[in-house]
Amino acid sequence: MTKHTEGPWEVERVNKADLRITAPSRHIAKLVRYGSAVEQNMDFGNAALIAAAPDMLAALENLENDDGSMNKTAWEMVQCAIAKAKGDIK
Repeated sequence: MTKHTEGPWEVERVNKADLRITAPSRHIAKLVRYGSAVEQNMDFGNAALIAAAPDMLAALENLENDDGSMNKTAWEMVQCAIAKAKGDIK
């Protein structure tokens, strides 16, 4: 199983063009942005999605389907997303 840096992760603007994703204990990634305003906006959206990953994983891991109330397809999607986030997909 792949380990990841504990959240929360946040997006921080380094300068007008660059973004950094940080956790309380470390720097996670830096996005160097080039291109049009549309491309830069997409980069910020990508950074926000990456920064939300630990929270989304925790939410998925807290879902329970003990009573079978979640349909099978949705439950399988949840399980696949957890496995992918943890590096368990081969």
